[in-house]
Amino acid sequence: MASSLERSAKFHEPPFSGADFPGCDPVRIAREDVRDHEDRYEFWDADTEIAWVVREGPSVEHEHPCQRLAQVVERIALERGSPIEAFGTAALTLRKGRREWWRVLRADQIFYLHPQVGRPRGGSIAVSEDRLPDVVLEVDHTTDVRRRKLGIYESWGVPELWVEVPDSPAPSRPKGVHPGLTIYVLEDGAYREVPKSRAFPGWGAGKIHLALNEPRLSSVTLREIVRVGRALGKAEGTGPDDDPQLGGHRRRMLQVGLQRGRLEGHAQGQAEGHAKGQAEGRAKGLAEARDQALAAQRSLLGMQAQRKFSDAVAVQLGLLLERAESADQFSEIAQLIVDCGTDEEVSARLR
Repeated sequence: MASSLERSAKFHEPPFSGADFPGCDPVRIAREDVRDHEDRYEFWDADTEIAWVVREGPSVEHEHPCQRLAQVVERIALERGSPIEAFGTAALTLRKGRREWWRVLRADQIFYLHPQVGRPRGGSIAVSEDRLPDVVLEVDHTTDVRRRKLGIYESWGVPELWVEVPDSPAPSRPKGVHPGLTIYVLEDGAYREVPKSRAFPGWGAGKIHLALNEPRLSSVTLREIVRVGRALGKAEGTGPDDDPQLGGHRRRMLQVGLQRGRLEGHAQGQAEGHAKGQAEGRAKGLAEARDQALAAQRSLLGMQAQRKFSDAVAVQLGLLLERAESADQFSEIAQLIVDCGTDEEVSARLR
């Protein structure tokens, strides 16, 4: 198989031009200065010492999708029960037989789904030396990565690339660039456009675009967060209880319910002033503790159902939880809420 350097040879000729990087200006950056250069550039080439710098610079419309995606992915990681790391704007570098940078790509946002396996340690991600990100996001607000940058990512072997064009208009947006998100996955060394992500199972381009552009996270996005997170967790044998925050919150609620029940039962037993009263009080306290623990579980499951399903289905599931006559029935309804991701799946299971 050809090396990354050999695969990138096609980008040496013809020379890079303004048509390759619309919305950018050529700026000379010397090799000794490129590592510390602060301007936002899309690409730098050591042979010419030319960087293609974004003409309009950072803007809210450009930066918001990057930050929103990081927030949404963090929620997915909570549901999965293990961390996913976002590194923001990062440099992917190709070295030409020496330690110096030869080619540099600047990504808008990168994600490592398994940072414990391998993550960048230095000032950049070195192609052929470091593990590449699982997903790279490029935001085309006033640029068009399809002209040339997409092909470089493909040549360097980045497994999944998302190209987001925000809904907010930009007067200087290149022609032919329209709002939406496009997912490219690498197959046999070439990118293929696909409707859904592979790294985040079943997360469709339209729903990702919605999440990056809506004023606040909608019920559709929240259901996708839960579904995608649980799908990732199922593959790894993890879930929300494995996350210190979500799992700790649930355990604290159950503990508070049990402690409150014990205290109330003990106080009532003392007030009655004899052994029978104490015994009855303790029994009542334990019963109330169990009831409160069950209520806490119902509340958590109810909130989860509201995030994942329509109001009607969430209400139906809440009633089923209330009417469960045995621990087995309660457990069965709870498992249904955890396993299902859509109203249709719930209906099918209930039938």
